[in-house]
Amino acid sequence: MNPLIKPPSIAKADSGASAHYFKPEDAATVLHNVTATPNGPSVYLPNGTILQAQRKGQLLLSEHLSPKAQTTQILEGIAESSLISLGQLCDDYCITVLDKNEINIFKNNKCIIKGKHNKADGLWDIPLQPNPHIISERSREIRHTANAIIRKSQAKTELAEYLYGCCGSPAVSTLIHAIKNGN
Repeated sequence: MNPLIKPPSIAKADSGASAHYFKPEDAATVLHNVTATPNGPSVYLPNGTILQAQRKGQLLLSEHLSPKAQTTQILEGIAESSLISLGQLCDDYCITVLDKNEINIFKNNKCIIKGKHNKADGLWDIPLQPNPHIISERSREIRHTANAIIRKSQAKTELAEYLYGCCGSPAVSTLIHAIKNGN
């Protein structure tokens, strides 16, 4: 696996969370419009610790959600996973359906968010989409490499056949059209 490419982040669906609460590591990759909130909400953890959110941002969960439904508090000190508040989504007229294998969140009779039941911890995982602005900035840092199996001694026709196969062996007219369009 390429060490420069992280696996997609997930958050845990939480029916008891009063808001979406994110670890700083997840917030750095998926939130946008992050601002300071000096008087952010306080959260009481099961071990008696009290954490106060110092920043908040917008989570790109679905284009069908209001900005309020996507507002996310960032908490220093969350140990395990970022949390998606099912109550915050339901306050935006969403319906949450949990079953043995998955979570589906609907708005206006359309499934807008899907996730999987994590058998290891018994919770439902919701995949998080990376902030596209962060991805575009990081993509400039990534070095791309290519592997070749064609030897220099092979004929150009063999190279053309290999590349044709790499394209999925399309109809010749489709290939010519793609080449003329700069693809």
